[in-house]
Amino acid sequence: MTIARKPKKPNEVEIATLIEKGGSVPKSHKRAGKTDLKNVQLRLSENIISDIDNIRQQNIVAPSRHAWILTAIKEKIGRDVKTTS
Repeated sequence: MTIARKPKKPNEVEIATLIEKGGSVPKSHKRAGKTDLKNVQLRLSENIISDIDNIRQQNIVAPSRHAWILTAIKEKIGRDVKTTS
């Protein structure tokens, strides 16, 4: 068991100095090359989610549900682009 000293309480001057120092506004964390991402809310029935999960589990390493849905969307877009061209 590690024994540590009890931390000392800061005095009023230290507290005031810290408050006056202030801080900076949080910077937005943009992923390199992925600045065009948008959040989308998706509502699916329990049956569809169950079907997706059953299909995912058939892989040796099941992809996340998110990854599976993205792959399905990309495949659908690829098929639709080929049929409209």
